[in-house]
Amino acid sequence: RRNDMQFTLKQARNLKGLSRDKVSKEIKVDRSTIQNWETGKTSPNAKKFVALCNLYEISPCDIILP
Repeated sequence: RRNDMQFTLKQARNLKGLSRDKVSKEIKVDRSTIQNWETGKTSPNAKKFVALCNLYEISPCDIILP
């Protein structure tokens, strides 16, 4: 039912059961960067955003940035 639901970056990460540490290693950014994206302090660039979506197996259209 993911197709009819929108997720924040944190929700998408949690649904995949991934830690911030794991995500940061997978997409090659600092752990604090993931936290900043999830809290809305900063936003990922297009390349990292696509990498997150691929890692979370979710469409970019389903993500709402905080």
